[in-house]
Amino acid sequence: MKNFLFLVLLSFLWLTSLGQSPSKPKTFKKHVSYLASEKLEGRLTGTKGEQLAAEYIAKEFAKAGLKPAGENGTYFQTFSFVKSRTIGEHSSIKTVFDLKSKTQLVAMDTNLFYPISESADTAKWENVGVANVGYGYKKEDYENKGVKNKIAVITLGTPSEVSAHSEDALKLDLFQRIKLANEYGVAGIILVKPDSKFDEKPSRLLRARGSKSAVPVVFVDTLANFFKEDALVELFFVIHKDLGVGKNVVAASSYDSNKELLVFGGHYDHLGRGELGGSRSKEKNIHYGADDNASGTAMVIELAYSLSKAKPNYTKFNYLFIAFSGEELGLLGSAHYVANPTFSLSNARAMFNFDMVGRLDTAKRLFVSGTGTCVSFASVLNIPEDTTILRIIPKRQGTGPTDHTSFYYKKIPVLAFFTGLHGEYHTSKDKPELLDYNGMTNIQQYVLTIVQRMQMAENSTWEFTPVEEEKKQSSSSFKVTLGVMPDYSYEGRGMKISGANPGGPAEKAGMLAGDIVVKIGEHPVADIYKYMGILGLFKKGESTPVTVLRDGKEVVLEVVF
Repeated sequence: MKNFLFLVLLSFLWLTSLGQSPSKPKTFKKHVSYLASEKLEGRLTGTKGEQLAAEYIAKEFAKAGLKPAGENGTYFQTFSFVKSRTIGEHSSIKTVFDLKSKTQLVAMDTNLFYPISESADTAKWENVGVANVGYGYKKEDYENKGVKNKIAVITLGTPSEVSAHSEDALKLDLFQRIKLANEYGVAGIILVKPDSKFDEKPSRLLRARGSKSAVPVVFVDTLANFFKEDALVELFFVIHKDLGVGKNVVAASSYDSNKELLVFGGHYDHLGRGELGGSRSKEKNIHYGADDNASGTAMVIELAYSLSKAKPNYTKFNYLFIAFSGEELGLLGSAHYVANPTFSLSNARAMFNFDMVGRLDTAKRLFVSGTGTCVSFASVLNIPEDTTILRIIPKRQGTGPTDHTSFYYKKIPVLAFFTGLHGEYHTSKDKPELLDYNGMTNIQQYVLTIVQRMQMAENSTWEFTPVEEEKKQSSSSFKVTLGVMPDYSYEGRGMKISGANPGGPAEKAGMLAGDIVVKIGEHPVADIYKYMGILGLFKKGESTPVTVLRDGKEVVLEVVF
């Protein structure tokens, strides 16, 4: 009862100090219903649906009395992005052994070789020497072999001395091998097969985005001994990029760049029909994205209304509001903004991010990340964790799979708000009728309480504090998946799942939402990053026991990848 009364008191404080009552649930519902409507077709970046959403948000910012803070006196900031990559015509590779006569012994077309996703976009090798580095996964494969400015020929697969399911096998992650080759200054990389029976060829699909090598990387459908040490290689290819244009929506409470600044943001784009990836569904239906992230966009809009109408004696800060696009494609909009700010971020004291804030669970949990990115946050985030309205779950880390990460890397303190994953995430079932609009009002109330406390705080500098991040395992060479949705808010031992994809290995094995994966085969799963590394040890078609904790008891399930 005391906790509840304390929360009511806090509510009264910010109601009277800001002079603005929280938004009504039906107002949140209005925004979400439009943004997640069929008319907008999933708000995929670069589409008409995204454009309609951007125009709607800009109109709401204008109604709230905010000033345009985008490009050329508008509310908008555009950025380009890669929609797809395809190999160009007339690409070729050949080997030359006789330097005098330049006798062409073998010519290959794109049926026999192709660049992989991790490759640089262009290659033009003219009589470049090769160096066979074996499996190319350890430093000994490169040292004293004169590989600098040569093409490293790397054999795919697993060497006989390394057990396929051992910890050493983690070093055979393909992108880790590519990175190692780059460290030794190679001119390029050719991937070959260990023997004629080897059939695990790299995918021909060229991903539009993701980690790339500084040099060309191609797969050649031949064996390592084809490339003799005295061979010279000629190769030419160009990867064409199909570009699209995305749009951020930016507004400010005033143009006074000398004031301390608070930034409020959330992405408004979603997956469209899943045509550029990201969907957990096989069908190509509209992905409405009500929770992800029409909910966060609605929160930014309603905070704009509340804060733009605050009393004059509570205008210590200037407020910047940004609706980002391109988040689903890799934080494109926020990364572009911090690199090319249309409103100076030099006085930014905090960035508040809202991504999926529409589904408070039965425990009323609100996850708040970034609590360790500023020492002074401790004085403004203090609210009883156990109340009848909200239960705050703090997380110190300042990075995550959404837009606050872009600001964290610019050394701006961040607070990211999130109500958790659910079975409708990244499917066509994430619809407006499933959202908790009363819960959104409560979250808005809490955020305004934080802002009010920041306004009143004395001797607070809001300086950025870096937080040690957990090491992440590369997932570039995954051949298998469990088909589960991790619960990224979980912090205990193992990897907790929020749901299993229909028809996936986990569901077929009997895995349930809430299960905690603690062991795969003989490998203990300490956390999600260890889990990701262990997956790289298995191949499609293999089976292994997977141990999960279910209601505190260990359950062993047989999973077939």
